[in-house]
Amino acid sequence: MKKKKDMKFEKATYNKIRVEGLAGNPLAEAIPLRKSLEDFDEEIACEVEVPTDIDEFSVEDKEQQAMKIMSSVSPTSLYYDMYCDLLNVLKMGYEVRNPLTDEWKKHQNIVAAGKEKKKVTKTTGGAISFFGLSGVGKSTLVDSVINLLPDVLIHKESGPLGYNFNQIVYIKCDISGTDDPKEICLKILAHIDEVTGEGLSIEYRKPGHKVTDCIDRLITTCSTQNIGMLVFDEVQNIGLSKPNGRKQIFSLLHRLNNESKIPVVSIGTNKALKLFQDEFTNIRRLGLPNDLMNYKLGDPDWELLVEYAWSYQLVGEPLELTPERMKLIYSLTAGVPYCLFFLMEQTNIKAIRSGKNNIDDQLLNDIYQEKFKFMRPALIALRLGKTAAYDDIYCAIEDADKDRNAFVKKLLKISHQYKFKGDEAKAIMEQVEPYLLEYQATKTEEATLKRLSRDLELTPSEIQSDGNELVLPI
Repeated sequence: MKKKKDMKFEKATYNKIRVEGLAGNPLAEAIPLRKSLEDFDEEIACEVEVPTDIDEFSVEDKEQQAMKIMSSVSPTSLYYDMYCDLLNVLKMGYEVRNPLTDEWKKHQNIVAAGKEKKKVTKTTGGAISFFGLSGVGKSTLVDSVINLLPDVLIHKESGPLGYNFNQIVYIKCDISGTDDPKEICLKILAHIDEVTGEGLSIEYRKPGHKVTDCIDRLITTCSTQNIGMLVFDEVQNIGLSKPNGRKQIFSLLHRLNNESKIPVVSIGTNKALKLFQDEFTNIRRLGLPNDLMNYKLGDPDWELLVEYAWSYQLVGEPLELTPERMKLIYSLTAGVPYCLFFLMEQTNIKAIRSGKNNIDDQLLNDIYQEKFKFMRPALIALRLGKTAAYDDIYCAIEDADKDRNAFVKKLLKISHQYKFKGDEAKAIMEQVEPYLLEYQATKTEEATLKRLSRDLELTPSEIQSDGNELVLPI
């Protein structure tokens, strides 16, 4: 969650809206007008450039400068469309939430009293979803767009609302693999507390408050505070919750959207999409869908990203980006933006550290072999069209440095699930082999290792199987 010092507070100014249901609604009319494409691109782009005095940098400074590309934002054609869609959903979310009408005041009282009744007419807050592959920039896109908005709009008593009120435009909640329904509620309440100073998150963190108490309190608070939009990131992690916890989280999302009438934005992997489809009988509850996958070779957006990344070379004699080199870069990164930027970061560092004056094809291949060890199994799966396996391996990589045993266990589970063969099996074995001497494999994992060993070409130093026993290298 954002800290208070990072929040953007702006005085509310009102722009007349002619749309029925929004006209005369001070909360809707206070939302900033849509920026032009030119202004949007200028504000959202965060591209790094090679310093003009780079030759005067020390080797250490050059390497650190190379790393800045990982935090850059180079907007593609998707960004402005997503910005327009998010802004539309945000404003339309206030269609039935006009604080000046008796109807909405009555509804707020009903929610606060816990007497919400089902209605036949559609009165949800709207929704929008961003599902796709890990590493393609879903979170970066949404973060870049919502960061253009103020966190809080300050309404004065002298304005059309008629009283002092801090309007929370959006709240972003990242769902971790350890979050239960209560923790998610407390995260959102903590954000509200930073604006209102009420301390609800502190009160409801005390023992004695059940999950249902926290959910009810959050629904009431969000209704009375007229939150503009709730953004949930990494929603695939809901699948890691216990069945009852998972059910309660989906109930929370449903109630926020249906009772509090707040637009819900969901961001996650393709596994999240399957999870939501299984839970929601009506897929329309996911709202406006956005499917974000890896780029195809020749996609104009991909070519723009590669041109930008290739221009960021901190070496003396940069080479030309030829069509052949464009194809090589695609083959090494599979059209995944994270991998593209990581490739350029690491090739720059390698060239600087070794005193090379340019980044050539050999260096690109060397970095792929040296620095993409963990990513190679995922990229091979992606090239073969196994997107689910790609996401599973990508997520497992997060455990590589934290817990080697957990990393090995996840890779073997993925290998068993997807029955990897050939290059996939070889890439997996390269990752797990160094840790098997100290790893206690289960019977199922031993069978998986034997199968992987049979399905790849082994060198004498690699793991071998005689058909009955697993033979480890000494």
